[in-house]
Amino acid sequence: MFFSSLNLYAQVLDRIHFFPEQKFVPVFTADQYAHHMVIENILLSKNLRGSLGGIFPAFNLDVLGTTVQASLGSSIHFEVRPHGQAHVVSTDFYVDYLLLDIPLQKNYYVRLGTGHTSHHLSDNWYEQLQLTHAVHYSRDYIQTY
Repeated sequence: MFFSSLNLYAQVLDRIHFFPEQKFVPVFTADQYAHHMVIENILLSKNLRGSLGGIFPAFNLDVLGTTVQASLGSSIHFEVRPHGQAHVVSTDFYVDYLLLDIPLQKNYYVRLGTGHTSHHLSDNWYEQLQLTHAVHYSRDYIQTY
């Protein structure tokens, strides 16, 4: 019994490849909520919007002749009002606990994932101007695309 369990464990480990060098799905540059590093200037308001983050491929798993990639991702998105004294207007956090990229054909993948997001008005900016009271929002989600 012990040796058959050990054999099964060894077979499973043979199918897992930790820390793959290549991502199956590249970061989508035009996706403003993608996990990557970017800074952009909003022309009308002259505010700056930025993002710091990334996706880390954790392991590849061979399942029924198909290699599935599991990744972790996180990023922080923020908007800065630089006029006068700089204020961080909003801060948004995105964490993808698990992203599974499943290949369908060459260069075509299905991505399944679970994650958490929270959104905050920062620096007590609205309270200082006595405009309103900031509402902090968070949610967990399941995604596919």
